[in-house]
Amino acid sequence: MCLIIDLDGTLVDSETICIQVLADLLPDCSAPVEQLLQRYQGEKLSSILMHIEELLSMKLPVNFEA
Repeated sequence: MCLIIDLDGTLVDSETICIQVLADLLPDCSAPVEQLLQRYQGEKLSSILMHIEELLSMKLPVNFEA
C-alpha cells in the first residue's frame, strides 16, 4: 500500500509565502507580491529563479535557493 499526500494548495498555500520571501530577498525586484504571484503561480521554483535572473540581468548566488 502506498499513500501520497499533497498538502500544497490543499492544506497549505506555500506559493504566496514563497513569492513573499522572494520579494523580500530581491530588493531589485520592485514588482508587488500580487503581480509576482499572478506571474509565477504554478511554476517550478527553478523556472522562477531562472526568469528572475534574466529580468535582473544577473546570476543569483549559488546558495540562494537554500
